[in-house]
Amino acid sequence: MVDIRTWDEYIGDSENGAPYSYIPTIGRIPGALWGKAGDGPWTMEAYVNSDNTLVAPAQIETYWTSQGITSDKALSYYCGTGWRSSLAWFYGYMMGYERNYNFDSGWFEWSMGEGSDYAGADPVLNPIVIEGPE
Repeated sequence: MVDIRTWDEYIGDSENGAPYSYIPTIGRIPGALWGKAGDGPWTMEAYVNSDNTLVAPAQIETYWTSQGITSDKALSYYCGTGWRSSLAWFYGYMMGYERNYNFDSGWFEWSMGEGSDYAGADPVLNPIVIEGPE
């Protein structure tokens, strides 16, 4: 799983990581790698340039590789509801990733599922082993 949300959403920050009024649970899917998104839940600066053109796929692949997101893995991207993750899926498609999927209803569906496990903001119970934003 690759989380295509803000850093605050990914770590489950209770002040800044809960942008959706209709999704009461914060956190991430256990084991999900952080694939970036934008500065807020409605933006995708990591993938889209200021002139609304796409960031070069090579730049995305370099970042993904640094986070352990590589083409030899089955990758399922998710965000809050699916629109941000669909752009990450498109990048994987453009780069020729063969096991490349979009979890369309994302965190919304996962967090509402009865018995769904999720990782919260506790750094001891849910360590983050990847690099956050600089």
